[in-house]
Amino acid sequence: MALGVFLKEWAAVARGGDGRGSSTVAAWDLNAGAELFPANLMWKRDSAETTSGSIYKIGNCVTRRFLFSRPGIEALKARGTGPNVKNPTRVEAVSGFLCEMREAISKVDSDFVLGLRQDRNLIASSLGEVGRLVCNDGVDIILCSSWCKLGFYDADFGWGMPIWVSSIGMCKSVFLNLIYLVDTRSGNGIEAWVTLDEQEMALLEEDPELRAFASMNP
Repeated sequence: MALGVFLKEWAAVARGGDGRGSSTVAAWDLNAGAELFPANLMWKRDSAETTSGSIYKIGNCVTRRFLFSRPGIEALKARGTGPNVKNPTRVEAVSGFLCEMREAISKVDSDFVLGLRQDRNLIASSLGEVGRLVCNDGVDIILCSSWCKLGFYDADFGWGMPIWVSSIGMCKSVFLNLIYLVDTRSGNGIEAWVTLDEQEMALLEEDPELRAFASMNP
């Protein structure tokens, strides 16, 4: 959210004002975020440092773009809907599906999503378990970041609205198992920019279940 606000204000400065007829740009209260979203101590600093270090791995990586159209997303949401979760979000549906494809988790169903939403003790214990697991070399971590609904396509620097907003492609990156979710220009679909080991990506691209819901580099 902060990145989206920053880009909008930067674009306003580039146009010579705030885009609303004023020649000045409002100064944002940088402390307001801490008041609205206070720090959560469940995620300890040592766990964060360990987890961050574990995602830096040298390998022959490739990045591919998978486009989930609106019908595909609706199908994934329907698959994740259950008695306890009536309407999973687009990000939950797509990220859960991609993680399932990577076998990061054995199953993402409605009970799993509900538990993450409601049970703080479950989240706290899970974060603690993550901190222990990432210390093991044999544990793979998938880092997923959602850039959806951040308003990137509204950032007009004076040349018009962006035609295409994307993550960067990575070749031989130190970041393995990385997923960025970005809105399509229409706002109805999601582009998933996935960075994996080259051999794993070759297998993923041929997965028939993934092809049923997403288009490959359209």
